[in-house]
Amino acid sequence: MKKQQTAAEFLAELAADKEYVEMRRAKDEALMKHRAELASAEVPLVEALRLVGLAVSSVWDLVNTAKSYPEAIPVLFEHLHKPYPERIVEGILRALAVPESRPRWKELLAVFEAAPAQQTGGLRWAAGCALGAAADDGVVAEVIRIVGDARYGFDRAALLPALARSKDAKAQMLLQELRDDPILGKEVKKLRRISEKGPE
Repeated sequence: MKKQQTAAEFLAELAADKEYVEMRRAKDEALMKHRAELASAEVPLVEALRLVGLAVSSVWDLVNTAKSYPEAIPVLFEHLHKPYPERIVEGILRALAVPESRPRWKELLAVFEAAPAQQTGGLRWAAGCALGAAADDGVVAEVIRIVGDARYGFDRAALLPALARSKDAKAQMLLQELRDDPILGKEVKKLRRISEKGPE
């Protein structure tokens, strides 16, 4: 019976494999180069955010903070349509996923409707996150229209929380109807469990 290889032995074997080591090095170099290119491309946005008092090194710093940043919203919208790499545009949209974006909801809607679908993530999902966070009952009819449109696939899931917090009867009715939806059903049930559980 062959002795089972330990993790340490496996790693030592990989380290001795010149072809693997070279492939790993090439991948690491390509990743570092890509990150450097993104950082360089993002400089105008980062500088504009610093001018309004935000000490950030990337727009993703805003996405990952729990603090509010109302002073950043005009800057983010100003840079939204500039020719940045997709990853940076995605970061701008994710950073706009806050209630302060509500006055420019129609602009976000246009981005959502124009963005291509992707299997996971991508610009349409990010725009959906922004729409969902910025939505209130003043735009609930549009939210209902989007969530009810199967052409938008799973990207509609980002707007489900907006329906869940709505006082509109049609919004609540649509959520009920979507419980058995093959694409959104699981997300609707998850939302229901969270709302039933309530704040801890």
